[in-house]
Amino acid sequence: MILRRSFVLLLAALFMLTLAACGKDALAAPVAATEAAPEPAPFGLVNPWAAADEAAVKAKFGITFSVPDGAKDVSYRIADSLGIAEMRFTLDGVEWNARIAESEEFNDVSGMNYVWQKQEKAALGKISGSVRTCVADGKNVGVGLWHNPTLNMMFTLSASSEKTLDFSIAGLVFPVK
Repeated sequence: MILRRSFVLLLAALFMLTLAACGKDALAAPVAATEAAPEPAPFGLVNPWAAADEAAVKAKFGITFSVPDGAKDVSYRIADSLGIAEMRFTLDGVEWNARIAESEEFNDVSGMNYVWQKQEKAALGKISGSVRTCVADGKNVGVGLWHNPTLNMMFTLSASSEKTLDFSIAGLVFPVK
């Protein structure tokens, strides 16, 4: 019984010494009021997107987007590590996001993660694909997805708006015949 108590007291003393040793560096000399505190190390994921222009998209993928007549606030960006180019634009009050991605097979690269309520077949020129839609947070949400096996390219067009989404503009955005 005495041996057991001695062992418990010894473990408790070792635990207290360990805690004291760990806290020793925290009690180091404080930073003077005139010195700047060290910057914390950055944390998080690196953003893979870089601003681009139409010429950069063409150079990287061999094709580019077409800007629909009347589109505003057009911007481009590329995620080299993901093999995706993106064009954002506003048309008739709806913000659209078009993507071109290198892909040997049909692959959803839209970044739209919803439970789709409706899916319909939709052709883009001679390329078959589909349009998926749902209502989320009171908005109409949709994405059109097309794969061109000849080019090994995936095309997506997505939007979220209170307005009805018209995916027929896809033919104006992507270089297909």
